Amino acid sequence: MANLFVHHFQGTVLSGLLDAAAASCHHFFACEPRRSYLALAASHLIGALGANAVTREDAVLSVHAGFCDTEITKLWRPSMGAWQINEYSAGLFSHCFSASRR
Repeated sequence: MANLFVHHFQGTVLSGLLDAAAASCHHFFACEPRRSYLALAASHLIGALGANAVTREDAVLSVHAGFCDTEITKLWRPSMGAWQINEYSAGLFSHCFSASRR
């Protein structure tokens, strides 16, 4: 399970992380920031909730690094076995990916 972690990686490093997960588990779930206009607008407003400068900056960067559509699915290259894949938006600001080995 990964929560607000996967979006810190990109390119071949992200592909390698997903390959390692596929090789070492039967189920993988990630909940990440959703990359959308609404999430980006909301990330600019979290200062109104009393968030400090570091959190305000991180919120915006996390949305930019987040996922949408089937971006994680396209990177999931399991080396063995068949997988049931689900990728979807969850609520207004989250993006989820799940993979279960059949």
